[in-house]
Amino acid sequence: MELTETVDKFFPYNTLLGGEYIHRTELIQRVSILLNNPVCFVLEKDGVIRRSRKLDKSYTPLQRWTSRLQKRLALEQLAMQIDTAHTHALYHGDLHPKNILSNGERVVVVDWEPSSMQVVNAVATLKCTYPFVHPQDRREGRFSKLTDYLCLIRLITKKAYEQCLQICDEWTVNQPEKGVDALILYLERQDCATLQ
Repeated sequence: MELTETVDKFFPYNTLLGGEYIHRTELIQRVSILLNNPVCFVLEKDGVIRRSRKLDKSYTPLQRWTSRLQKRLALEQLAMQIDTAHTHALYHGDLHPKNILSNGERVVVVDWEPSSMQVVNAVATLKCTYPFVHPQDRREGRFSKLTDYLCLIRLITKKAYEQCLQICDEWTVNQPEKGVDALILYLERQDCATLQ
């Protein structure tokens, strides 16, 4: 894939566990093409280069959005993009505000890592930003849709996030929607479903 004006990030092989990065990079490339935000990975002698399209300066992180409507529309786009990724069994795992950019019309999710578990200071660790990781995934040392769901909820309101943590026991790998449904009901009862 030929990309112009690209941003490269290098990941040494000794920081990537096993061969997971090969499968994951293929998934990231496939999904990014569907989302019209091409990312390619180049396998070098000593590591993997993630090469992504450079965004212009009109794209800003989530925390800089001021309009409630702008944030609502952006979150709707974000949810659709995450659904697309999940359909291909790809989980981002680090959907904090700085990794979600928008120019007011289009949302782009950035920083898809080639491996969800990487070696940092000789210790295998999840590549994520706390508290943007689901407790169950933290315990099991992997990412699932639970972490991405938790991140999405955290982006709505602080109150929603705190309630989400209280019902985390209801979230299971097989029925993650159970916790989401419980949270939606809670938000409706508390009349705090609007974005803040």
